[in-house]
Amino acid sequence: MRHADVAMYKAKDEGKNKVTFFSSELVEAVEKRQRLLSELRGALEAEELTVVYQPKMCLRTNMIASCEALVRWTKADGTTVSPAEFIPLAEDFGLINLLGYQVLKTVCKQARQWYDAGVLSGPIAVNLSPRQLKEPNFLQQLVDVINEAGVDPTWIELEITENAVMEDVDRALKVMHKINELGVSIAMDDFGTGYSSLSYIRDFPIRTLKIDTTFVSDLPSCSRAVAIAKTVLSLGHGLDLQVVAEGVETQEEAKMLKEMDCDFAQGYYFAKPMPEKDVTDFVREWKAAEI
Repeated sequence: MRHADVAMYKAKDEGKNKVTFFSSELVEAVEKRQRLLSELRGALEAEELTVVYQPKMCLRTNMIASCEALVRWTKADGTTVSPAEFIPLAEDFGLINLLGYQVLKTVCKQARQWYDAGVLSGPIAVNLSPRQLKEPNFLQQLVDVINEAGVDPTWIELEITENAVMEDVDRALKVMHKINELGVSIAMDDFGTGYSSLSYIRDFPIRTLKIDTTFVSDLPSCSRAVAIAKTVLSLGHGLDLQVVAEGVETQEEAKMLKEMDCDFAQGYYFAKPMPEKDVTDFVREWKAAEI
């Protein structure tokens, strides 16, 4: 019965409505997942997860304007766990609200320090999980964290994916409007990879569209990727939104995005994610990347 249960959950993970046969590898995967879950609970209780920051460059001024906060997990033995592995785990087992709260608290404290020091001119972006968007206490948590850190709400931007919003559009819209009322801006992440309904984009109270890296990575060689990037830029600017290109890794990509009048860009061509202690020096010693 236990083996059948393992096979059933594997079938569910692969999209349901299918047959999956039990194997010893499945047991190993389940046991590994359980061990990782237990370690993640401990890491969250001890607040051992860290936040790194990837700078965003303004393509008009060639200056670092803001950054995106990204969570990282390094175990006590020095091994790192990929966010692609532990974030879905946190989502599946109800830990994502605690994780998101800890990240938001860390970012708000950091924002206070950086703005006092004049390091950044734009908001720090923080990824928001679909589960957080549904959490009844999320808005109050957001208010409490902002007030506790003494930050201006405009210093924070929440990144939400299209798919997260589409899970419950009516509720998401209400929450997003309340977030805006607080003064916190919202970015639509991974735009173009999900539903991309123009009627919803019209109604969403967002400030920023982010062009997904899957489109950026094919610039400038793929004519379809170029057409999609131009379309997103035209749509964003037509709606009076800022547009950020993610995953910029080459000078050619950066040059084309600048020629297309993209507002901001982030990616390894400009800077990798880095600890907070390195961001201040990086921004102050920044020499504009060649575009």
